[in-house]
Order: sequence, then C-alpha cells, then structure tokens
Amino acid sequence: MNISNDAAFEEEVRKIAKQLFPGVNPNDSRYADGRERDGLFDDGECVHIFEATVSKKTDKVKNDIRKSSELVGKIRREKPTHNVKIWIVTAEPPTADQIEEGVKGRARARCPIEVCGFESLYNRLFDAREFLRLRSNYPFGSIRNPDNDNDKNVPLSEYIEVRFCDRAGNSEISVSDICKKIQSPGYRGAIIGDYGAGKSMALRHIYYKMYSLFENHKTTQFPIYLNLRDHFGQTDPSEALIRHATKLGHPSPHRLVSAWRAGYSTLILDGFDELSPTQLSSTTRNLRDARLAASILLSNFLSESPVQTSIVCAGRLHYFDDEKEMRRAIVT
Repeated sequence: MNISNDAAFEEEVRKIAKQLFPGVNPNDSRYADGRERDGLFDDGECVHIFEATVSKKTDKVKNDIRKSSELVGKIRREKPTHNVKIWIVTAEPPTADQIEEGVKGRARARCPIEVCGFESLYNRLFDAREFLRLRSNYPFGSIRNPDNDNDKNVPLSEYIEVRFCDRAGNSEISVSDICKKIQSPGYRGAIIGDYGAGKSMALRHIYYKMYSLFENHKTTQFPIYLNLRDHFGQTDPSEALIRHATKLGHPSPHRLVSAWRAGYSTLILDGFDELSPTQLSSTTRNLRDARLAASILLSNFLSESPVQTSIVCAGRLHYFDDEKEMRRAIVT
C-alpha cells in the first residue's frame, strides 16, 4: 500500500478492523495501560490488539510486539474469560525477519500473533479481485451488439469515446475527464442522455479504468457496477449489494457490504430510469410520486455511502419531467 504516513496508515487499518469486528463499540478507547494503541477491539470473546506500521525495520515490529505483550497480561486479569490476539499490520508484505519476530513473540505474549501485510488484511475484509473477475462475466447495463440484441459481450475495443455536456460548467466533458474526477474522494456525477447515447458503454469504460487502477495497486477503491434494473423494488443499499454479489456467485456476499461501508468502493449505478414500476397511474402527480419512490434506492446509496465514496449514475434524459424533479429524486 502506497502510504508513507503512519497516522494515515493506522486509520486505514482501523477502518478495516471496525468492519471485521462490527459488534465492537466504536467509542472504545484506543488507550490502554497508559499508552496509545493503534486499535483495540473486543468482539465479546476475544480482544484484538492492533499495531500498524509503514516501517520495514524488524526492530519496529519487535517493539510493537513487546508493547502489545505487556498489555496482554492486563487484559487477562480484567477479562479472564476472553482470548487475546495481537495483530501487527505492515504497509508492504512483511519480511521474513518480521514474520520471525511474530513467531518468537508468541512465547512471551502467550497468545496468537499475526504479522501480515495490509493487502492480506484487506482480503480478510473482502476478496475484491475475485469479485471483479466474476463481475467481468456479467452484463453491463444496456450494452448489446447492434447486429444481435442477444449478444451482450461487446469487446472493450469497440468503445468509441463520446463527449457529454457538463451542465455545471456549461462545457464539454469527456469520459476520460470523468475517470479523473471519479478518482477524487467523494465525487458525485450523473450521465444523462437519450436511449442509445452510449451511457452504459461510458460507464463500462469508467469501470475498467478503476479496475485497472485497483489491480495495479494505484488505489484501494474497487469499482462496483450495478445494473439498477436488477434491483427493482429494493430500497436498502445493503440488500442490493448482497443480491448483486449473490447473482455473480461470490462466496461472501455480505462482505461486499462491509467493504462498501469501510469506504473501499467506487459506485457505478446504471439505469436509474429502469427502477420505475411498469404499472403507473395516468395522473401527473402520481407519475412523479412513483418515480420518486422508485428512486429511493439510488437516493439511499447517495446518502448512506461514506463521504469519500465516489458515485456516478446514469439514466435517460427525459425520464424526469425537468431537472428540478431529477434533483429532488436522486440528489441528496
């Protein structure tokens, strides 16, 4: 992981640990026995002591294990029915010498000690690479071969970049520009266009751009591309993510929710215009109310996602009566 600042790295480790042990009181103190700890998590059966470091020095791991071992005895006296585990998390994969320090430290601490790299800890939260592999075999929005509507496997090489009008700045914006913007924490955007304008192709291009950045360790955020038509009737983002991962065949669907809540995803939500029920009242007011109700899932994704999560969605230009109605439905 490309983080050289200890404080920033410690925060990343705590984000994951909080999801690995979701029952832990988030207000638990990080101070114990008069010293600051990078993380303390009591899951009811085991107290997990976390120390995180960007250092590649063996002595740093040795000192962190010694400091944590001193705390183990105090925890056992206060919570005799609890187990204790020490976690030493390094930014890069630990060296053989650092791992050996963990083996040596077990005798002193008389508890399990795990020395692991950040990527290993990340994979305990969610196997994003397997998720992305499975997602590549699933349809992307309305993408179809124009010569055969049943053929959804349109090669990436067939993509021709289009430009959209940036309504905020009244200027043109390319998909490459959107790719750059979405890499900034907390970006929110919507691609609006007529049927066949290339919205899904643009979103797929963004998806694979983020996929490449993640695969090459340029970011810890992996893309989640949802076909919103698959989630008609759903309003809870967690349920939608579990359904999505289940449809892909991922072995741990609930873990996708944990990764999303920890802020490790970029959301790509395709087809907000396909959430409406097929049977709608003929009155204008009821049509608007129905569209608003159908958009609750998208609205909840926007409001419940971590602030650092970037989100881009797409839908038809004239699905809403006007921009005011659209903003009321999908902008928080």
